[in-house]
Amino acid sequence: MLISTAVRAATAIFPKPKDRTRPRVIVALTADVEVKSSTGLTDLITGLLEADTTLFGVILAAPPSPPPSRFPIRGNRKPVQTGSILPAIEATGGEVAPGDLFSERLPGLIRRARRRYLLGFYAEPSPTRRYHLLDVRLSPGALALYPNALVRARKGFYAEPATADH
Repeated sequence: MLISTAVRAATAIFPKPKDRTRPRVIVALTADVEVKSSTGLTDLITGLLEADTTLFGVILAAPPSPPPSRFPIRGNRKPVQTGSILPAIEATGGEVAPGDLFSERLPGLIRRARRRYLLGFYAEPSPTRRYHLLDVRLSPGALALYPNALVRARKGFYAEPATADH
């Protein structure tokens, strides 16, 4: 149940420098019950965005909850993260398929991942590394042509600080 840590580690496998012509996708099969990960949601999203990676999730049936411990944990242990990876999927423009529909939905999920394209723009260099929000949507004309279109896009990007050559 270390899904956030596993997904974050998976971003390190992608070759560097980035080949922006090839999509980077991670498909996580998970019960979406995060209880032991040392990677927080913010770190997970940051890592995925920095690696230009879209996260897709297949949410399997959740396991039964473990019984509560009768013994409190003491000591200097690092706190564990709890929560869901659904915000990371949304932040990267991914989508979720329920586990019981896995065989039906996986081909479509892969097809949509392959059909994605790069939407590029120029952003002025930033004096510091910071996160910028994005809002991607169809123009009124495109929406009239494609009324059933669904736009999935990451929610933002990290601007790198200006270097001496900028």
